[in-house]
Amino acid sequence: EGLLMKFSHSRVETFKICPFKYWLSYVQNLDTSPSDDPQNALIVGTCMHECIEKGLDAGISMYKKSFNCMGNLHYVEIEKFKKLAPQVDNFINRKMCEFEHLLENDHFKGYIDCVEHLDDKHVKIYDFKYSNNVENYKKSDQLHLYKKYYEELNSGVKVVELAYIMIPKIQIRQKKTENTVNFYHRLDEELEKAEVKKIIVEYDENKTNDFLLDCKVIENTTDFIKRESSFCRFCNFYDYCQKGLSCDIIAKTK
Repeated sequence: EGLLMKFSHSRVETFKICPFKYWLSYVQNLDTSPSDDPQNALIVGTCMHECIEKGLDAGISMYKKSFNCMGNLHYVEIEKFKKLAPQVDNFINRKMCEFEHLLENDHFKGYIDCVEHLDDKHVKIYDFKYSNNVENYKKSDQLHLYKKYYEELNSGVKVVELAYIMIPKIQIRQKKTENTVNFYHRLDEELEKAEVKKIIVEYDENKTNDFLLDCKVIENTTDFIKRESSFCRFCNFYDYCQKGLSCDIIAKTK
């Protein structure tokens, strides 16, 4: 396919959202200091995955170690882990599952959250998303790439199902008129109503072809321009890009 570099789904998605962020992250190899926000998307997403794959104790321990000190809002996030992560077992056969399966060849690298082995020749592929943005993920090429490269790298094995396991984000705040006990009671009520769902995706080869075209565009890009959008406010480089503040810019760790 003629690619000179190795790409991942997240790498290409970063470029499509903003070439300048791609340049900072993947060309300059920069990152930002860890956030102390209890709801930091990267931290809670990573820890939710850990809860699912290695158990609640492991995920909660990882979450606690991500912060210098813990407050009430951190324990709110831990309650969410406790209520939501166990629901994932309604959709997977854990005894048949392999987590964090590496896919890698000369031009692609990715980790599949979960491969469920039905038998020697048939598997299901799942990706866990701690998000409410179901429609966005339905449009993503991520699972399509996983099927393509899994079958290429595992001759004779067929991927018979692709699905996102969507874990809803419960985002409620304590009202000025309620005390902590009442807030936790309301949080429990919201968590009782929250449902983890499986979203099945039908394979589309065009998605994989588009990905390869995007890779070629990146390889031929020399001017990584800023692309302002609604994604900017969620970007870890926001203060650097919009305000010129470089105090939290760090070199990316290997």
